[in-house]
Amino acid sequence: MTQLRLIRTIGPTLIVLVTSTIYLTFHLSSHNWDPFSFVLIGGKFDPQVNNQSYGYDGQFSYQIAKDPVNGWRYLDVPAYRYQRILYPMLARALSLGNEVLLPWTLILINWFSLIFATLLLEKILILNNLSRWYALSYGFFAGLWLSLRLDLTEPLAFLFVIVAVFTIQKEKIWLGSLFLILASLTREVTIIFTISFLLSSLFQKNCTNRTKWLIVALLPFLIWQALLFERFGEFAIRSGGAFATSTEILPYRGWWGFAFKNLSAFFLMSLFVFPTAIVPSFVCLWTSIKELLRRNTTPGSWMLFFNSVLITILPQSILLDPLGLIRTLIGLVVAILVFGIEKRSFRVLNFSFLWLFLFIFVINGGFLPDYPY
Repeated sequence: MTQLRLIRTIGPTLIVLVTSTIYLTFHLSSHNWDPFSFVLIGGKFDPQVNNQSYGYDGQFSYQIAKDPVNGWRYLDVPAYRYQRILYPMLARALSLGNEVLLPWTLILINWFSLIFATLLLEKILILNNLSRWYALSYGFFAGLWLSLRLDLTEPLAFLFVIVAVFTIQKEKIWLGSLFLILASLTREVTIIFTISFLLSSLFQKNCTNRTKWLIVALLPFLIWQALLFERFGEFAIRSGGAFATSTEILPYRGWWGFAFKNLSAFFLMSLFVFPTAIVPSFVCLWTSIKELLRRNTTPGSWMLFFNSVLITILPQSILLDPLGLIRTLIGLVVAILVFGIEKRSFRVLNFSFLWLFLFIFVINGGFLPDYPY
């Protein structure tokens, strides 16, 4: 009996909790317990930092959290960074504006987000009479762990998405819409999920109330975008920060177009990009199109479609950057899980485990940016 209880206790969430605790402890202890080893501030953007690196994206959340009014002075593209306002402002609120606590709250928010999102996925799977162990495909996805390691917005943003999926499945539409709003103000790409729910609702009968709430969920994002344009004089939505190339129009041109620049490097990069992004996104795109043509216009079908399309038009600066690419793939993993749960398809859910091999790069730090610690 005791052994049975132990087996029931040990699940995806507990495994992710223990493993992530070890992971955080190891990295913090390796850097003298300095939380700024997660922020990676570059001297190119902040002259107060004594290095000549560009740092990484987590520094921009820190700068906004530290000084919401003047933090733009230390950002590469202010409007683009400020559209992801919720993560830094939540960190600021939890730290009570204390600059000593601030870098710690950035870490803790993402740690909690990873664990709680895994727990919610467990619950969603159990509610649909599916194995809770499929939650590991999210809980151990490398893009989330590297986002945790680098103080990025993805863990919190996709926590909000998963909470929205959970609450909307329970017919709490207004609450789900609220979490979709929070997601879009944390990371703009999650607006895909709001649009997916909305389109699904529009294709269904007697869903007027749901449609109204989902339209409302779009408004704060649009208002925030307008305010950012008014403040900074530029559109916040773009292909990336400093040095980003433009979004592509032709499918996968960010990948095959590189062959015309450097053929040998193209073949080398394809060893990673082709099995990690090109093939999976093509399979998901084809699957979603077939579902939509059959009028199976569920939220999961639309999520799968839009997240697959996103991969096809990724700019070269992201598609050929391993770290940027696997961060972008988080949305596709979530879409596959939602779609698989809707279809109750073990084949689809098994497909979500495809990327677990990437966890080796979390362990060896192979995708981390160069930084003079």
